[in-house]
Amino acid sequence: VASTSSDAALPAAVEASAASPPHAAPATSSSPPAAAASQSPPSNLEHSPAEISAAILKLTRSSQEGDALLAELKGFSSARDVGARLGLPGSISGAALAEAYKLCSPTWHSNVEGDIQSIVDYIFEESANTMAADRHFRVLQGKIGRRMLGRGVLTVDVLNAAQSRYHAYWSKVTPGNVGFLVKSVIMKSANWAAADRKFDWLWKKGEWSENRTVKLAGREFTAEDLEQAERDVRRKFGESLKLVVRRPGEGKKEGDEAGEKGDGTAKDNTPKKDGKEKEKEKDTSKESNVDLIFRRVLSKCDGVEKA
Repeated sequence: VASTSSDAALPAAVEASAASPPHAAPATSSSPPAAAASQSPPSNLEHSPAEISAAILKLTRSSQEGDALLAELKGFSSARDVGARLGLPGSISGAALAEAYKLCSPTWHSNVEGDIQSIVDYIFEESANTMAADRHFRVLQGKIGRRMLGRGVLTVDVLNAAQSRYHAYWSKVTPGNVGFLVKSVIMKSANWAAADRKFDWLWKKGEWSENRTVKLAGREFTAEDLEQAERDVRRKFGESLKLVVRRPGEGKKEGDEAGEKGDGTAKDNTPKKDGKEKEKEKDTSKESNVDLIFRRVLSKCDGVEKA
């Protein structure tokens, strides 16, 4: 799609042409041209449902495309024509076709889930907050019916599901918790490598509950708080916003970090700081401590006397 100020690098990524999906069944006559009689396969050749479903999945990517193909196949006059349309020799019965379509459903569902998540990931990478995200979603509404790069056609259902998933995620995020984590990590990290180790420590420590919340330093954070804080810190250090996989109580999944040594160490190329910069950091540290004390007192006390 042609880039605009609010529509750059869409993953989501809807191609400029609204051409029909490559998997979609092209319009044909009621029966494909017959092959030469001398080359015709035997009509009693049978194919397993798995073979037929594999042929269908080569032509379709979603249940909508599958339904369109099925409607076309029902218009053919013979079972041999159905096989020819699917690129399979011999005849294919209606019962075998129905069984094969059942086998296609999980793959179609997985494809749509992938389309939805790709939009969500794109919105997270391009938007620092929900207001910016809503602007990107409005841009995508104008791309309905076009094919996403490397994926299926952008439909109303896919876009609505992505938007719902995005807002459901943010309903578990507490901005105050995110701000607290970002300030704490930035203050103690000279570069992303150092910040990465601190986030890994946060995921490993604390008491994790079944609903993916953890208690750290007397505060309760959700996994979404930690993930969003990591995105914000990555943004501040100019890093990719694609998160590595971290598990509650375990930290970073082995082999998921790109561009760093296996031991998690990285060369610190940060320039040396002069006296003024160090003084400024001390002032920031004091402000952070004051803010922390204020929040703790406020959360524990319901009156001035108790505070």
